[in-house]
Amino acid sequence: MPNPNPAVLSEPSPAAVPPVAGLLARALEEHHLFEAWERVRDNDGAAGVDGQSIEAFGRHLFGQLQQLKSEVEHGRYAPQPLLAVEIPKRHGGTRTLAIPAVRDRVLQTAVARQMGALLDPGFDAASFGYRPGRSVAQAIARVAACRDAGLQQVVDADIESFFDRIDHARLLQALRERLPDEGLCALVSLWLGAVRREGRNATLQVRGVPQGSPLSPLLANLYLDGFDRRMHEAGLELVRYADDFVVLCADVHAAAQALRLVRETLAGLRLDLNERKTRLTSFEQGFDFLGVHFVHNLAEPINPQATPWLLPGERLRVLPPQEPPAAAALPQAPTAPTASEPSAARLLVSLDPALEADEVDHEGRAGDEAGAVFTREHRSPLLQTLYVGEPGCWLTREHDRVVVSRRHEVRASIPLGQLDQIAVMENAMVSTSLLRHCAERRVSVAFGGSGGELLTLDRGTLAERRLLQAQWAAQGHGELNLLLARRFVEGKLHNSRTVLRRFTRREGREAVEPLLQAIEQAQQRLATATTLDQVRGLEGAAARAYFQALKALLPEGIHFPGRQRRPPRDPVNVTLSFGYAVLAHNLHTLVRLEGLNAHLGHLHAAAAGSLALVSDLMEEFRAPLVDAVALALWRAGQLKDADFEWSTAPDEQPCRLARTARKLFVDALEAKLESRILHPGLQRLMDFRRAMQAQVRHYQRVLLREEAVYQPLKLR
Repeated sequence: MPNPNPAVLSEPSPAAVPPVAGLLARALEEHHLFEAWERVRDNDGAAGVDGQSIEAFGRHLFGQLQQLKSEVEHGRYAPQPLLAVEIPKRHGGTRTLAIPAVRDRVLQTAVARQMGALLDPGFDAASFGYRPGRSVAQAIARVAACRDAGLQQVVDADIESFFDRIDHARLLQALRERLPDEGLCALVSLWLGAVRREGRNATLQVRGVPQGSPLSPLLANLYLDGFDRRMHEAGLELVRYADDFVVLCADVHAAAQALRLVRETLAGLRLDLNERKTRLTSFEQGFDFLGVHFVHNLAEPINPQATPWLLPGERLRVLPPQEPPAAAALPQAPTAPTASEPSAARLLVSLDPALEADEVDHEGRAGDEAGAVFTREHRSPLLQTLYVGEPGCWLTREHDRVVVSRRHEVRASIPLGQLDQIAVMENAMVSTSLLRHCAERRVSVAFGGSGGELLTLDRGTLAERRLLQAQWAAQGHGELNLLLARRFVEGKLHNSRTVLRRFTRREGREAVEPLLQAIEQAQQRLATATTLDQVRGLEGAAARAYFQALKALLPEGIHFPGRQRRPPRDPVNVTLSFGYAVLAHNLHTLVRLEGLNAHLGHLHAAAAGSLALVSDLMEEFRAPLVDAVALALWRAGQLKDADFEWSTAPDEQPCRLARTARKLFVDALEAKLESRILHPGLQRLMDFRRAMQAQVRHYQRVLLREEAVYQPLKLR
């Protein structure tokens, strides 16, 4: 009987898949297939065209997984046709989901997880949709930050039928350029060209990615990454969630030019704007984005479900929920915390954001005992951190959540997708499943060390090749090494003087002035230093003067013999070491996210186990972040000798922060990290973590010779 639809081709030939190698081979490892099955099972989707349900697939799970692996390895695998299902839209009409069979979803999930671990870190920062550790909340926060920085004109845009119009040839070319694994690319090609069945009709997909496939969100972000980068190269502030995006501009003329560039760039990708949903507007006129209405300085949830996405202070009123935008129903949108999740606001101890004086402003600390486990959620921080500060906790993974329990009581249950870092500051049991999952999702894990430092558990992935080559080349470039080392120390000494002046502004301590002059003289002599040893010598001399000044600013009766470490033996040194460890952990995460090798530095020599580049980049942040917070707490009486525990055991740290004091200090550090400053180079308001990220990216551009000279962040 002839085929009633001439566009239909036969199902893909199994011979189309080349021999297995590389990335695809890792996806086919038994534990990766099993974890992919767990995710498919947890999503609880419908059966595909073959009618096999998730329950039926699971009855003979290991046999099914072995068969799937064998088919791919021996070139016999062919995907089942996609089952087309119409689902209603919020505003009327329908959209089509193309659902793969359960076995195909398992394989696609395993492949997507391996691909995503390599592709996602290279995606542009403008993209917030369908990415681990990124969310609607962060996209909303980014729009608000751009508004506060003065970008008042808006290109409010939407791509016409984006998922249905993705060009297969361009997508596969982009995939081959990023992941040159022929077996994997051939398999993805099979999935893209799968047959779609709708009732008795069957058609071959010639463009688009199926909405319903676990691989489609990753492929969609890959396809639009070139668009994101083109906007970035043009100096435009883009915020994109899937095919819904805004471009923030300083004036009307710039917005009109941005819209023209958007059209041209999308045309090059064979895409068009949805003209009905695209317009030039402004914060004065108002616009809707991801379920939130922006107007003037207000951000209002259109739907009550969007309320948790907004920042404190911007959550003003809920509009009537009629006709909520489709964006409000986007997948992976954050929901309100469950009863099992700790309330970060309730556990927060805030400091004066500027920390320019010595006064500490307290806010309520109800429920101190709950402070053993806490997260930071206000102001949508760049890096979301889970701190575990009570001994005897168990950290396990349940589906896609981190569960912290103690004595059979769940203390916290947090979505892993909302975390960037986990810091375990006391002895705890951590499951291998959670550690493996964190490695795959690039969630940094660190443990408290004997000297107060945090020992980072790194997955050990290589830096991006071009950057790694540039880093290795710089190791043998004496002039560049010397120049960078000078700049790192210059930023450190400048900010050290700034912090000391802030604390002496109202006191006029005469003992500090000669020490300030000594630091300034060392800073001036940096320009004439001709070797790294001379730079390090000037840094050491200035550091001794700086810590003498710090000692003079501490309250009477506080013992501080000067900077000592490994291990620190007095309360002040313990506080500083712990704070530097938290700072280093944050910078290490940012360095890894930018594709740099954390072990290859300039001022600090590379050595086994050292993070030389992290040590270099954190120099300019030590005084304004860690030292300022520690000094403020000591001077306000919030840290005192009674907050420390002592031990004479040879295998234990001689002095350490007690749990309650450690929580207080971490809260204060996080409040400081989230406080906003004016970046002197970029002339933008941003929090300290984003300032750190800006400096990492600036260093990266200097390394690649895209910018001439590294400029340290110097605070006023």
